[in-house]
Amino acid sequence: MKYRISIATALGVDPAHVHVSSPDVGGGFGSRTNLHPEPLVLAWAAKRLDRPVRWTSDRSEAFITDFQGRDIVDRAALALDERGRVLAMRATMTGNIGAYTVGYAPLQNAYRIATGVYDIPLALIRARGALTNTTPTAPFRGAGRPGVHARDRAAARHRRGRTRTRPCRDPPP
Repeated sequence: MKYRISIATALGVDPAHVHVSSPDVGGGFGSRTNLHPEPLVLAWAAKRLDRPVRWTSDRSEAFITDFQGRDIVDRAALALDERGRVLAMRATMTGNIGAYTVGYAPLQNAYRIATGVYDIPLALIRARGALTNTTPTAPFRGAGRPGVHARDRAAARHRRGRTRTRPCRDPPP
């Protein structure tokens, strides 16, 4: 329904005149949430040719064109008391937005849950988006959460005696 309305709006037609077929393929949800450029071009071509147009990407095409779900670099510092209790946290999260903006949900979610489940009395969180020449990022399976959990694991290692933690990239999905 969302695809149909988005395509109809972009083409200036009534949504009742747009047919979208997106069968259940199982698994991932999220990459299909936002309108990709390809379906919009197909709808434009169908309208221009006045006939149905069908297209299916192969795995290689999908790999380089589908929205990506993860690319946040997280640098964080913790202030701990002598018992290892967290007194304060400072973090800068830089989210790769891609070549054009689809959304900010992964970065927003990472910002929103930056302190995790911990009672941290003072936190300074900086979130920034970076436009790059890569495929755009969009919400996909827990957008923004894996990076925060990776930082939690790094902090736990620090409390066990390591003197420094490295900045953590989001793990692959």
